[in-house]
Amino acid sequence: MQTIKIFLASSGELKEEREQIGLFIAQENKALVKQDIFWELIVWEELLHSFRGERIQEYFNKEMLKCNIVIALFYKKVGQFTKEEFDLAYKELKEGRNPQHMFVFFKEGSTKDINKDYIKVIELKEDIEKAEQIYNNFSSIEDLILKLKKQLDQVIPERQASLEKEPTINIKNSQVGVIGNNANIKGGINFG
Repeated sequence: MQTIKIFLASSGELKEEREQIGLFIAQENKALVKQDIFWELIVWEELLHSFRGERIQEYFNKEMLKCNIVIALFYKKVGQFTKEEFDLAYKELKEGRNPQHMFVFFKEGSTKDINKDYIKVIELKEDIEKAEQIYNNFSSIEDLILKLKKQLDQVIPERQASLEKEPTINIKNSQVGVIGNNANIKGGINFG
């Protein structure tokens, strides 16, 4: 079973969207398990909330960097910790480490809601555009789920293609064989 870990970053103002993404991932897993794939959703609410020798956010960041995909949601503000997660994930992605994919979504809001916090949202969008990256806007939870599904559906074939290139180790009748495009060992090793 291939496990693809997904970290969901957002501020508390998008609690309902976070919950719906969790339900969506659970529904998708019912079909994906038939393809030997499992999406594992990581949210800070379900991580260990114990005191530690470092900032708790450092622990959350380490868990995020174990994930293949980061989804970042923004609405009327750019939360301090969500921004930290966004910056770190983008830095690591650019350096070729986890996450391998980063999907950013902005919930559309009323222009009457513009305040100091919302100015930071606008600035983040501008920073993303200056970096020549792309983000998605969404108007409803249904719109968010539809756009997210479209993106995640594109990850699966890419992930499967990369796994096909990796060597596979088979053990049968006390022999070890390595199969794959990058395998350096041909044949088997006899333990008998």
